[in-house]
Amino acid sequence: MKKETPSKENRGKTQIQELARQFGEHLEIEMNRSQRTVDGYARVLEAFFQEMGLQKPSDISLETVRRYRLHLNRRATPQGGTLKKNTQSYHAIVIRSFLKFLAKQDIETLAAEKVEVGKIPDREVDFLEFDEVERLIEATSGTTAKALRDRAIIELLFSSGLRVSELTSLDRYHVNLEKGEFSVRGKGQKLRIVFLSDAAKRLSENTSTSAATWNRRFSSATPKKASKTRRRPREKAHALHRAAYSGS
Repeated sequence: MKKETPSKENRGKTQIQELARQFGEHLEIEMNRSQRTVDGYARVLEAFFQEMGLQKPSDISLETVRRYRLHLNRRATPQGGTLKKNTQSYHAIVIRSFLKFLAKQDIETLAAEKVEVGKIPDREVDFLEFDEVERLIEATSGTTAKALRDRAIIELLFSSGLRVSELTSLDRYHVNLEKGEFSVRGKGQKLRIVFLSDAAKRLSENTSTSAATWNRRFSSATPKKASKTRRRPREKAHALHRAAYSGS
């Protein structure tokens, strides 16, 4: 009987690395996690395996997890500090999720409930002052199609509470200007309804008058150029934010 050779993708991987790959597929297919989440989990697990020299699931013990968390707590950042507690907790959450996956596959390893995440410090929230908001909006002043678009971006961000990544992936045909509302799919592929302010509606309508020109420019771009075009609103929003804070 011919011996089955490992695929090119799996060649050279340890048992635990192959299981981590299967865990990533489980997150993507069964758990419907985004590719960004899957990649983040993969990086954490690979760092855990490499640092602790793990080859197989049975190598994971309470002591190896404890020593890895101690390593994270003492690891220096490029800025000279240490890893934030929520980052350390994220690593623990990923490891615990991986252990739960192994348990469902009837693979002998450390019980997931033995890994404690710990208390995560409350997040500090910073707010823009009213004059800072005004400066940010004034940075988009102008009457050109580009200036109107930039102003619509800022007003839309403020009125709807969209994330920048959600705004850059938004198609203008998804926005119902008559009702002043539209649906957006955010983190975890969850759908929610957001609303437009009167100012955002007015600016979006003005911007739509030059949409034909914008669409011709976008559709004539090559796939590579189109990708750059899609990133411009996010880059512009960050640039406007910096300009507003520098007073320019």
